Amino acid sequence: EEQGAERDVRAYLCNGDEINEWFTGTASGNDLALSSESGGQLEGSLSPDASTGTINLEDGTSFPFKTELASGVAGLYDVTVSDDGQLRGSSEAGGRLEGRISEERNGEGLYPVTGTVTAPDGPSQEVQAVGPEAEPAEERWVVLADGRVKGGKKGVQTKGCSDPTTEP
Repeated sequence: EEQGAERDVRAYLCNGDEINEWFTGTASGNDLALSSESGGQLEGSLSPDASTGTINLEDGTSFPFKTELASGVAGLYDVTVSDDGQLRGSSEAGGRLEGRISEERNGEGLYPVTGTVTAPDGPSQEVQAVGPEAEPAEERWVVLADGRVKGGKKGVQTKGCSDPTTEP
């Protein structure tokens, strides 16, 4: 990018409990200045390998962050759950996710999810997770390098994002 060029940037923050925030704004050069609809602020800087900074939420909660560049299967995936329980998704980097959500709840009342995430450069990682429902939906999942998943339905404001994660 041209030094000092301004570009649109977005960030998603979810802890699987009470935080579910989309931040949007711009980066000027390496400096980030983003805000969420609820009034949260994200300020930081970008480097080729990571972004660092501080997030200040509307309720006064403040904490530093450091995110490293996603690699392998890691990334933000748009996922479609079809009416027959099939999962299909992709990341902006070219990762692919395919799987199935069970029609039957497990002993904890959640629906088991099994599948495979394939990195843009070929290697794949098995995914085993659980979700709160098995209905057709458009979802957004954060997939970590070890195959753990967090996410929830697109366009649904909830207290927190769902946490379809099992122990690795």
